[in-house]
Amino acid sequence: MRKLTILVVLLLLTLSVSIGIVAVINELTPEEPPIKLYPVKEPAEYKVMSYNIRLYLPIPDSPEDDWSIRAPLIIKQIKEESPDILGLQEVISVQRDYFIEELSDTYGYYFVGREDGQSSEGLNGLANGEMLGILYKKDVFEAVETEFIWLSETPNESSFGWDAACKRICITAKLYDKENDNYIYFNCTHLDNKGLVASQNSSEMIANRISTQGQTYPSIVVGDFNYSYTSPAYEIVTEKLVDVAKVAPDAQTTRTYHNYNYDYVDVISGLPIDYIFINEGGFDVLSYEVLNHLVDDEFASDHFAIKAQLRMKRKLAFKKELTN
Repeated sequence: MRKLTILVVLLLLTLSVSIGIVAVINELTPEEPPIKLYPVKEPAEYKVMSYNIRLYLPIPDSPEDDWSIRAPLIIKQIKEESPDILGLQEVISVQRDYFIEELSDTYGYYFVGREDGQSSEGLNGLANGEMLGILYKKDVFEAVETEFIWLSETPNESSFGWDAACKRICITAKLYDKENDNYIYFNCTHLDNKGLVASQNSSEMIANRISTQGQTYPSIVVGDFNYSYTSPAYEIVTEKLVDVAKVAPDAQTTRTYHNYNYDYVDVISGLPIDYIFINEGGFDVLSYEVLNHLVDDEFASDHFAIKAQLRMKRKLAFKKELTN
C-alpha cells in the first residue's frame, strides 16, 4: 500500500511539472497572429506616349509651324489620349510653361534643358536650348527619383557627344505606382540628327542604361531617335531592348515624321524615327499605335505622337500583416 501511495504521489508531481512547463512554453511562444490575405491584383497596365512637339520659333518656318495654332491642338490630343506617362521632346521654355499651366492639375512633371542641365524653373526662351520633359499622372504615380545624363564621353558634364551637332541628354524618372505598390523607370531622350558616331554610341549608352535599370524594376525609354530600322544604331539598341512596335499585336508601324506634309506620310512603307523601347522581360505589350492623323484638320506638330499599352509581367503576391 505504501508503495502504491508513493507511486501516485510521484505521478501527480510529474503531471504538475508537465502542466507548468506547457504553460511556460505557451507564454513564451504565443500563437502567431493570423495571416491577412489580400486579393491577387491583376498586373498593372500603363498607357505611355512619346511626342516630339516641334520647338517654338518666334518666327515660324511655315504657317503650319505657328505655335499659337498648334499649342491648343497638342493639349487637346494629350487630354483625349490621357496617357499615364508622356515623354516630350523639343520643348522650349514658353512651351514648358504652357504645358504646366494647362496640365499640372493632372500631371506632375520633370523638365531638363540639354545645354546646362537646368530643370523646370528659370529658363528663358531659346537661349537655354531645347528641353526634354516627362509628364506623369499624379493620382497614379509619385516621382521618387529624377536624374539625367549627357549622351557623351563625359555624361555628368555639359558636353557634346562625339560628332554630334548638338548636346543631347537622356532624362529619367523613377516612378512609384501608389495603387499597385510598383516602381518603374521612365526615360525620355532625343538623339542627334547629324552625327553618325554619336547616334550609335548614344544608342549603346541608352541600351545599357535601360537594361541595367530593368534588372531592378521594369524600364521604358521613349523619344525621337532620328533613325529608322535600317540604321546600324537601331540594331545596337535592339540588341538589348525591345521595340514595342515590333511585338505589339496587329501594330501598323508608319512614318512618325511628316514635316507638315500629309502627302509625305506613306502609311504602308513609311518608317518611324520615334520609338518606345522596353527592357527584356519587363512588360507585355498589349498595343501600339502611331497617331497619324490631323487634329481638328490641323497639324499639331511636325511629328506624330506614338502610344503603347503596357502590362507589367508580375502580379502582387499575398502579404502577411501582423494584427494587434
